Amino acid sequence: MKQVNTRGGGDVKSLRVLILEDSARDAELVVRELRNFGYDPHWTRVETEEGFRAQLNAELDLILADYTLPQFDAPGAMQILQERELSVPFIIVTGTITEETAVSVLKQGADDFLLKDRLARLGPSVASALEQRRLREERKRAQELLIRSEARFRRLVTRMSALVVELDPRGTILFVNDPVSAVTGFSPEELLARNAFELFFPGEARSQVDTAMQVLYQGEDLHNHVTRCRIKSGEWISLEWTTANEYRIDGRLQKIIAFGLDITERERAALRIRRLSRLYAAISDVNEALVRSKTPDEMFAAVCRACVEQGGFKLAWVGLADDEMQRIVVAQAYGIEIETLNTIPFSTDADDPVGRGPTATAYRENRVHVCDDFLNDPAVAPWRERVAACGFLASVSLPIRQGGKPIGTLSAYSGEQSALDQEAVLLLERMAENISFAMDQFESERQRHALLEQRAADALHMTELSRRVVAVQEQERRQLSSELHDRTSPTLSAVALNLGMIASDLEPSAGEDLQSRLADSRGLLTDAIAGIRDVCAELRPVTLDYAGLPRALQGYAEQFSLRTGIAVEVSCADPDRRLAADTESSLFRVVQEALTNCAKHSKASAIHVELAYEGAQSRLTISDNGEGFDANALGRSEHRPGLGLITMRERAEFAGGKFSLESGPGQGTRISVVI
Repeated sequence: MKQVNTRGGGDVKSLRVLILEDSARDAELVVRELRNFGYDPHWTRVETEEGFRAQLNAELDLILADYTLPQFDAPGAMQILQERELSVPFIIVTGTITEETAVSVLKQGADDFLLKDRLARLGPSVASALEQRRLREERKRAQELLIRSEARFRRLVTRMSALVVELDPRGTILFVNDPVSAVTGFSPEELLARNAFELFFPGEARSQVDTAMQVLYQGEDLHNHVTRCRIKSGEWISLEWTTANEYRIDGRLQKIIAFGLDITERERAALRIRRLSRLYAAISDVNEALVRSKTPDEMFAAVCRACVEQGGFKLAWVGLADDEMQRIVVAQAYGIEIETLNTIPFSTDADDPVGRGPTATAYRENRVHVCDDFLNDPAVAPWRERVAACGFLASVSLPIRQGGKPIGTLSAYSGEQSALDQEAVLLLERMAENISFAMDQFESERQRHALLEQRAADALHMTELSRRVVAVQEQERRQLSSELHDRTSPTLSAVALNLGMIASDLEPSAGEDLQSRLADSRGLLTDAIAGIRDVCAELRPVTLDYAGLPRALQGYAEQFSLRTGIAVEVSCADPDRRLAADTESSLFRVVQEALTNCAKHSKASAIHVELAYEGAQSRLTISDNGEGFDANALGRSEHRPGLGLITMRERAEFAGGKFSLESGPGQGTRISVVI
């Protein structure tokens, strides 16, 4: 990967990318997201194993792969990558992936995975994967350097440039070569005739010598025996010893000839590698926790456990800021001396001496805070005595962010001084960034659930309002029908009677014109009375309230047949059975609407209405022998369902039932409502 100039003069990162994807469109979307993040991708798309093998080479900077393709899959691609021993970052970009699969692909060697509908995370993920590759390569180079360094030291020893010391059995120094003075800082004059055991192994370190002397007194030589020695400067170094000793005839030790090798740097490098390996293991566990955790607390607990069990820290804890109280509150902790956290006031007030500690500083200044020498750092002064008893010698505090703003910290304490070098801190920063990303995801998920709950509540509210509207409509129809039936219709009937009486009382000599007008008026009244009765039946048939749904349907069907000429048959196995009033009203309105639709559109000659009961369940079926239509086309832009179908469906659902429709060209139509 190299920097290249863009047309506008700015620098972008050139990236050689192999994309394993069967969708050209998805590949273009991925490439566009890389460009948006500042990369200049030179990419090739393949979708088969043969294509993947052909394009795979060590010059690639990145591989992006869909998890499953018709002829190939991501696990197979990772296996090929491992077989060729190529260290190319591998990121899975897929449509859907289960939690178990996500954990599995990470264990198989994938650097990351993300979903296609969340490509905004692709840029940071690629940057992290490229950085991890750089760290792996540096670590490999460090290991190679270490191996070469060991070989060089071995050559020096063979050329007598190793430390050579001659001692008598009591440890008195008889001879040293120049490398001894160079390593220990003591001149030959300061060393000769001195007791090496007391000079280099004071205090508890003397136990190393005692163990070695037991081997020597048994007549055996030491081979690659490592000791920690204190040199003139007071510093402790590590030496690896091999002896070629002289013994008396009786087998007693006469002289110790020791060849020493300063392995301090080698041990430091090995220690550094062990620390980084532990951190990589901790990050792996944390990444698994990010995938598996359902809540922030669950994630925090797993992170703290990983830092201690895998990362080698003595104590790790996550604290969340309480801005109102100006303090950091412990959310989760794991390790030794957890109770110590309860005795330390983690204030965030910069004017408070306690508020200038590592944790508060990391939160307040939104940056990593490292204490290499924990006990001598002024920031730890207020509680130095308490933490000294815990054996904490170094610490790191990292901000946890949400929406880019710090909301708390991850703090970890080590029992090794200067244990946090730049590479270790960088890895911990990546861990904190992953945690921050997970916090953003938790917040997004919380907002999504809140929105869904609000939508559900709104839908429930609208449904309830609709039910109330329907109930009010039915009540108003009932009242209007009652008014027309009880007041208007009798009045008009009385007027008709009066006109009849007037006609009978007229003299035979009355004009034909008057007689004709009276007859016409009586005819109009008769039509009006019949019309009112029809309106009452449409609004709310009285039969529905006092005789039940089956008889109301029978009466309405007879009137419908008279008006339209379409034969309507109503059947019910139990005509005396009553349902809830609201249910009967809803089913009656469905039949009304269905028959009206049939008269308008179906060109049917016969309709069958059936009301059946199956235990506590009621089933209403309306079928005709009309033209029918393509029911599968409903919902398309050119075939929107009519208002009648929508009304019937809503009526059925308001009553707590299920609405279904079956139809086909030339096959008639069948409507079913089950409550």
